[in-house]
Amino acid sequence: MLATLLFTDIVGSSDLADQLGDRRWREVLARHHALVRRQLKRFNGRELDTAGDGFFAAFTKPAEGIRCAAAISDSLLELGIQVRAGLHVGEAEIFGSKLSGLTVHIAARTMGAAGPGDVLVTGVLRDLVPGSGFGFLDRGPHGLKGIPGEWRLFAVVAVDGHPRAAAPDREQMQERLAAIEPPRIPRRARLPLVAGVAALVIAAIVLLIVVIPGGSPSTAHSGSAAPAKGQLVVIDQISRERTFSVPLDFTPGPIAFNEGSVWILDRGGNGVVRVNAVTRRVQARIRVGKEPVAIAVGGGSVWVANEFDSSVTRIDPGTDRVTATIDLGFQPLTVAAGDQAVWAAAGATVSGNPPALSDLAAIDPRTNRASEPTKLRSGLGCAPFLGAASGEGLAATAYGEVWKLDPHGAEPTRLLGAPRALAGIFSDQETGTVWFGNDGYPGNIVPLDLATRRLGTPIPVGTTGNQLAPGEPGGPGCNPVWIARGGDYLWVTNSDDRSITVIPAVSLSAVGTVPLDGRPVGLASGVDQVWVAVDLG
Repeated sequence: MLATLLFTDIVGSSDLADQLGDRRWREVLARHHALVRRQLKRFNGRELDTAGDGFFAAFTKPAEGIRCAAAISDSLLELGIQVRAGLHVGEAEIFGSKLSGLTVHIAARTMGAAGPGDVLVTGVLRDLVPGSGFGFLDRGPHGLKGIPGEWRLFAVVAVDGHPRAAAPDREQMQERLAAIEPPRIPRRARLPLVAGVAALVIAAIVLLIVVIPGGSPSTAHSGSAAPAKGQLVVIDQISRERTFSVPLDFTPGPIAFNEGSVWILDRGGNGVVRVNAVTRRVQARIRVGKEPVAIAVGGGSVWVANEFDSSVTRIDPGTDRVTATIDLGFQPLTVAAGDQAVWAAAGATVSGNPPALSDLAAIDPRTNRASEPTKLRSGLGCAPFLGAASGEGLAATAYGEVWKLDPHGAEPTRLLGAPRALAGIFSDQETGTVWFGNDGYPGNIVPLDLATRRLGTPIPVGTTGNQLAPGEPGGPGCNPVWIARGGDYLWVTNSDDRSITVIPAVSLSAVGTVPLDGRPVGLASGVDQVWVAVDLG
């Protein structure tokens, strides 16, 4: 089901309870609960759970959820208390009498990032309410604990064109709070109070999922529709089944998930297409450099490597605008973003005696300047695969080597060697494990414990070939194996098999495959879904 979820709680509740004492605190809670429930009823919200001073509610209409949160926060000022609120929209699963899933966690973590009186919403939710009279203040990108990627959060500062009420000064708030007294109980009626537990009733929350009509999220064409060149396939993280496919009238490249959207490279159109993960509609088309070949997210930006322009494009996901184009002096094929730097690398060439060497540079996101290139050995014509773990850059090469990258562009440090060529890299933020892919007949993935620098047991997956036409450079370690964590599973692309291998993150033994209609060229997870870019050519 698709729902807008709201979490609220009272700021400093433990201190307030100590200050007021049990009887007065119970009275404050009773008035708080009554006021919250009044606003939920007013804005057609559904109370899902109550724990202490916190509420969890759902709405079928995003705008009503935002209005309700603001009304709760503003009206509670009359009691002399402040709450914080967080909202997100996405698909949630019903388990028994509860809602569960990544959407629930994102909404809760959004509330956790809020301050006194704040109503914070994710960028996904903000994008669903244009023209609704809300005013938002960009709070910038946030890392939400246990949630992949970065999320740009926005504070609600105006509702229906009117600024939200400002909190009174501390003295006024204390006066209002002091005025709250528990009802007088006749002496004979003073019996022990027994707290009752309210039964929770959860009704199905049904909201029409809008799928792009008439085909593609790319530019519409007059006359008859052109055959699709690609697909954006969506897989449910729990059932492990395809839920639908969005046809693309461009040839897709690698993808990334950030700010509640899927970012897809349009290689032939020299652009990036941003698809809203909730509505599945195009939110923006952004022109970048010539032949974009790789994409990464980090530091509050989206980064695109442009091979023919020898550059990296930086995009602000808050405005969907290019903020910088960084010249590298070489043609990049891969890119990764960490907390302190962005790294880009080129395909390896031979100058003089072997081995083949790849150019590697670090970009300082504060200045948008690239370092002088260093060299890293890799397979001829192949770039090292780049990633970031715990804020540090890593490179995996066709020689089976793993390197630690310097954020200032100094020479990389060799961490270890593997017995086979490496052709993919993924950092699992939930476990801290780094996974490497191996292309071959068949392929496999292998885990790395960064603390001990030890590789685990390889897990077989499908086939991603490493045979190229006679005379072409390449071979093992050149063909990307894309890896992602979605829900309780690892997801791995098999290019030749046109499928995705599904591996439980606990047992680490493949449980099946998801067939595709073409060759997977990109993989990401977000909003309780796994997203696959498929080339139908």
